[in-house]
Amino acid sequence: LGEDIGMRNVALLALWLGSQTTAVAAEYRIGVGDHLEVKVYDEPALTGEVVVDDSCRIGVGLLGAVEVCGRNTAELAEQLTLAFADGYLVSPVVAVKVTKFRSQKVDVLGEVNKKGPVYLEGQTTLLDVISMAGGPSADNVVQIEVTTPDGVANTYDMGTLASIDPVMVSPGSTVTLEPGEVVYVEGEVKRPGVVTLIEGLTVTQALALAGGPDDYANLRRVIIRRSNGGKVRVNVQRINRGLDEDPMLGSDDYLLVPSGAF
Repeated sequence: LGEDIGMRNVALLALWLGSQTTAVAAEYRIGVGDHLEVKVYDEPALTGEVVVDDSCRIGVGLLGAVEVCGRNTAELAEQLTLAFADGYLVSPVVAVKVTKFRSQKVDVLGEVNKKGPVYLEGQTTLLDVISMAGGPSADNVVQIEVTTPDGVANTYDMGTLASIDPVMVSPGSTVTLEPGEVVYVEGEVKRPGVVTLIEGLTVTQALALAGGPDDYANLRRVIIRRSNGGKVRVNVQRINRGLDEDPMLGSDDYLLVPSGAF
């Protein structure tokens, strides 16, 4: 009979556990500062939210202080079930979930919308960390530096981050989004926006990096608006035929490709 009751209780707890995916629960290891909800079926006095203290313990009714760091929620639930069954409760059913992830911190700095800590909920990629911090706060973020807890720094290119193998971020790391020099390409191009300024970047190279002109582009009247306020007209058709020089661009220059009706 006790086994039947235990199985029924497990089924009743399934909906409560549904808010935390099995994958996250299995991979996430509990640590200091995490908020946990411990639920003991049919024992409201033993059910509630606790915070893992600096000694890696939580207080659990009847059991006192219980060490929890390094376990996942399933392992901790099993540990508590066995402890309650050892002279305290008959056929206890225990479930544990993390309500606030606070032990695995990553600091995100630089050109990001939400500077400060983000808290990992298991294995997390660099792109996920940036997303959790609200994404870049400026168009000119060109590289990301990740410093691990042991002081090793690695730099990644923002433009290629989505196309390479996922970069995993360890708890205790610092992620810094760093601005760089850019050129702005606007108007009738396939990918208007920012282009990273490399040494010797020319008008035709910037156009190519912006996806090239679209079908409405007037390549005879392209305009460079210099960061110092100057303006230069460029005939890209003559450049492509080798009749004119291909001007170089500088930091924060705007390259405007007008439409044919311009």
